[in-house]
Amino acid sequence: MKVWENKERGLKLPFFFALRIEPSINTIPQTMELVNRIKEIVESHLEDESLFIVDIQVSGTSKPRVLILMDGDNGISIDQCARLSRKVGYQIEEDNVIEDAYILEVSSAGIGEPLMMMRQYKKNVGRKITVYFKDESEKTGELIDVNEEEIVLSEEVKEKGKRTKNLPPVAFPFSSIEKAIIQVSFK
Repeated sequence: MKVWENKERGLKLPFFFALRIEPSINTIPQTMELVNRIKEIVESHLEDESLFIVDIQVSGTSKPRVLILMDGDNGISIDQCARLSRKVGYQIEEDNVIEDAYILEVSSAGIGEPLMMMRQYKKNVGRKITVYFKDESEKTGELIDVNEEEIVLSEEVKEKGKRTKNLPPVAFPFSSIEKAIIQVSFK
């Protein structure tokens, strides 16, 4: 840090100071180990086979935030999230998985979140989705079918001054898809 002196007013400190700290190389493996351990704990406390883990995220270092995103073949209720949160939190404490204070959030995957798992695609067949492709194009329509390699979408096209119509179904490989988001209808 550079300090300079102004003869009339005394010592002056610089107005702006930036400190950049690079993350430790060991941080990522430790985080992955932690995520895997939390995944084991969550799986051991799932109360029925229709529930599944969508994602587990751990962020922050001084007071880590553990976010567990859940879903179910028939959705997941707030009560199910709350029960799972209590059980997982207790197990994390009991096994001393995270030594210091942490924040635990158990939530449904949520409206507007991208679909991340095959089970999510399958449970949403028949619903309207927007698919964003790696070539930066997008299509909105009804999800007709899904298999291990592709989705089948009946694209929705709205012509000026006319009703919306669906085009014949077309298959799109998962390898071309950046993300897909369910469109919620309030009709």
